[in-house]
Amino acid sequence: MNDRFVASLTSRKFVIALLAVTILFGGVGFAADAGEVTATLSPDETEANAGEKITFDVVVEGVENDIGAHTTTIEVTDTDVAEIADLEPAGDPLFEPDDPVSEDGSTATVDVVYGDEAIDSDADNEVIIATVTIETKEPGTVSIEQTIEALGDGDGQSITVTDSEDAELEVDTDDDREPGDPAEPALSGFAIGDDGDTA
Repeated sequence: MNDRFVASLTSRKFVIALLAVTILFGGVGFAADAGEVTATLSPDETEANAGEKITFDVVVEGVENDIGAHTTTIEVTDTDVAEIADLEPAGDPLFEPDDPVSEDGSTATVDVVYGDEAIDSDADNEVIIATVTIETKEPGTVSIEQTIEALGDGDGQSITVTDSEDAELEVDTDDDREPGDPAEPALSGFAIGDDGDTA
């Protein structure tokens, strides 16, 4: 077992332990938000051509305060159609994993602690906690699924996610242009005859 692997494993165990202490024990017996808290992916459905990279934001709605820590997992249901290229936490975390994406691109997980850099909710009580980059591969339809396994505010109080919504991605080929898409360049004002002359 090499030193780099041991260091990585030790760091991950430390982050998970700190996350558990921050969220689960920082606010024992209390919940940071008493109302409904929903986790969504934005956009919730979209289309792209094969070979493109597109992003989805992980959004938590109904948060009255800030977000101080979270564990978030993203999964794609068909890696033949698309795979995860990256999962980047929002803000400036105190701790985050170096390489959150699995080797086959099917899943990605971030264990994040913000410390004094907790991210605030906006005027609509919404917070973007992470952004996932998806790389499309072949035509088809794939679901992008998100799970927030732990969530806490900047004071260490736990936040319960009461509902969760995933996203759907439809992958087409370049030939499947929608009506109104730019047409291929064409010569204008010229007619080419059988002998190759122009008129």
